[in-house]
Amino acid sequence: MRHPYFVALVVALAAAACSVPSGRQDEAPERERDGSEVTETPRAADDAFFLVTRPDYRKCMWPLCGGVYVAQVNQAQTDCVLEGSAADCYVAEIDWSAVGLAPTELGDVKAQAAQGHVLVRGTMENHAYPSHELPVLVATGAWHGVTLNPPTADFYYVVDNGITCITFPCPSLTELRLNTSDTQQIAGLDLAVSGAGQPQIAAAQSELAMEGLMVSANHQAVSGPAGEGQALVAVELYTRLGNHPGEACGSNVCSATEFCCNPSCGICAPHGGACIEIACAPQCAHDECAVGQALSANCSPCADQVCATDPYCCNTSWDQLCVTEAAELCPKCGAEPEPEPEPEQCAHSECETGDKLDGGCSECATKVCTADSYCCDTVWDALCVKEAGQLCDDLCAEPEACVHGECSTGPKLTPTCSSCAGSVCGADPYCCDTYWDGICVQQAGQLCGC
Repeated sequence: MRHPYFVALVVALAAAACSVPSGRQDEAPERERDGSEVTETPRAADDAFFLVTRPDYRKCMWPLCGGVYVAQVNQAQTDCVLEGSAADCYVAEIDWSAVGLAPTELGDVKAQAAQGHVLVRGTMENHAYPSHELPVLVATGAWHGVTLNPPTADFYYVVDNGITCITFPCPSLTELRLNTSDTQQIAGLDLAVSGAGQPQIAAAQSELAMEGLMVSANHQAVSGPAGEGQALVAVELYTRLGNHPGEACGSNVCSATEFCCNPSCGICAPHGGACIEIACAPQCAHDECAVGQALSANCSPCADQVCATDPYCCNTSWDQLCVTEAAELCPKCGAEPEPEPEPEQCAHSECETGDKLDGGCSECATKVCTADSYCCDTVWDALCVKEAGQLCDDLCAEPEACVHGECSTGPKLTPTCSSCAGSVCGADPYCCDTYWDGICVQQAGQLCGC
């Protein structure tokens, strides 16, 4: 995942090294070949971050009334779909379908959003209702206020930038002011002033380390042996709702505060920031070992080699002769190596008695039979099972019991303590890495039937 502070560096490097040269048009050899055209994929428009400012209490039939008013954070004016710019804009509803909320979460999230406690990333779009077209806020991401404090400060996305120091202040974090391109390195983020409890702060710190954290915060000057710097003091912190991995962008995935600026280069840019449309080396339109449209010479080393020998392959069409040349020049188009035979599966678990096992069916069976050939020559008896428990890294050890039920909150669980804990932590690692909170209990209810 690329964070905002990388964007300027990536753009500068890409502009210097990734522009596609036009090349000269070599005269095509006199042979019958077919050509084709290359098309480009348009990118989607970016979106912004909003808060609900007030419910609509006008007395008329929904959806003309009864929705909510929303405003872009950190902005004095918001561009409304129907009435131009205003302090806030009416939307008939918020469409949460793309956020990935569990059905049990949806009602509570709607209620908290209406009170201004949910930060929403999305776009305002016209929606056709039976009698009218009205604006709807289509959410693509959402973050819930932890303490339910009024967000009285500006909104920032804060991420660990990987800088380490041996003194203080150390600019180890980078902040992006939401809905702007303003970024700077900061020397700390104080979450305790918000009034959040220790489990909530631990969850927020985990989110900060993994993907960055949304906060409403004020700046504070700090000083130390390394000089002076800036830190943020949070009045509210926001943790992600749902399961939204971010927008795919070429071979990259944009973070929560970015949009896909340039798919050909995999460059993400912060919302509200500049997007420089540079051209980067494309991926090959098809495999070099198959007939198809002309390829770009710089899409792979193989295509570069073939087109240096035969320019027709990159100017007109990648025909059978190009494929033959690729087979001669590129190892990837040569004969496929013989696949290695798959190892034989053990007839039964090494932790239970039964017929003798093949000594090569698993690493554990090999260890046991090296120490006691009887297990693979005659029968896999109780002594073989005991030896497997001793030699195979607790393979046959009984799993530890869960420290509390999966249907109640408490300390983090071990994913091996039950199949339910394993299922929940496979979907949400936080539950086994940090704390088994209310969301973990909800997921247990969905996956295990609490």
